[in-house]
Amino acid sequence: LVPDADFDIDVYNNGVLLGEAAFIGGAGVAGNSRWEFTLSGGDLQEGHNNFLAAAVRIRDAASPQVEGRGAFSTPLQLTLDTIAPSVAITGLDDDGSDSGVNSYQPTLSDDITSDVAARFTGTTSEADAIVRLFADGTANTTIDTTGEFAVTGSGPLDGDEAFADSQWTTSYVRGLNDATSASGFAYDGLREILATAEDIAGNVGALDSTTIFVDTQGPQVTGVQFNSTASTYNVFNPQPAVDGPTPSVSSIVVSVEDLAVRAGGFTHAALEQGVADDPGQYTLVGDNVGEIPISTITVSQAASNGAVAASRATRPGHRPPRPLRPATGSPVVILRPGSPWTAAPNWA
Repeated sequence: LVPDADFDIDVYNNGVLLGEAAFIGGAGVAGNSRWEFTLSGGDLQEGHNNFLAAAVRIRDAASPQVEGRGAFSTPLQLTLDTIAPSVAITGLDDDGSDSGVNSYQPTLSDDITSDVAARFTGTTSEADAIVRLFADGTANTTIDTTGEFAVTGSGPLDGDEAFADSQWTTSYVRGLNDATSASGFAYDGLREILATAEDIAGNVGALDSTTIFVDTQGPQVTGVQFNSTASTYNVFNPQPAVDGPTPSVSSIVVSVEDLAVRAGGFTHAALEQGVADDPGQYTLVGDNVGEIPISTITVSQAASNGAVAASRATRPGHRPPRPLRPATGSPVVILRPGSPWTAAPNWA
């Protein structure tokens, strides 16, 4: 029998004839001849439903010519996947990666964090996809550092494109304040987080991005003055004072800055207003009378892109305080002369 003359190999997908295989020649495994078939566009269906089989078609050269087909081979299942998976960044993980004032819920979901190893969560349209997470300091929806990224898989890892609600979680491969990273992160500030997804067929979908703000520095006291910010009297002069008597005090003004430069629309105040307005968050101790109750306090704040955030807390006056001591068991503001404000609350 002569290949292509006396017999051919027909190839089918789901029982539909696709065409004839080409005879390559030679003896293959167990003395079988070798044939090859090249698929054309449209031969396969998108997805898993492709079952290819082959059958021998024999021609009898008698007159009239007669043809017959042998039994189908064992089907070969093929998957056609030409659709790239989509990816979406949900945001900071709810494991505490979005840090804040524990007693004030809005600060725990504001994308402002002091955690430089924060984890991110998201979804993909296909399970078992490779998710790459990038980070840089410029909000331009562009991957600026293509060579540095974290890699994770979208679960469940035994799924495929038929599982359309896959989830993933990962942190960035470097600390978000690491100056040696490919992005050369500045100390605190805006971070753009980007992600792509690649399925097992090699299709890479469009990226998704979001921004967060890293703020690891607590608010810093920049000044404590009597009556107004124009006062030049040194509140923390050694006692007894050598520069004259203490002036009449109608109020105490505490000036505060949060040193992370605001950017990308993150113009949060140095202090969380809902917390800072509560007199119970402060402790004031007089030089002779001990702890002084604070009935009212006024907090004014300003923040804008490109600048640090500034706050000013004013408390109706009393005799000047000596070094203020913290209360215990609650997130109180601690004011120590000559040193930064090391507030117990996590303001970020």
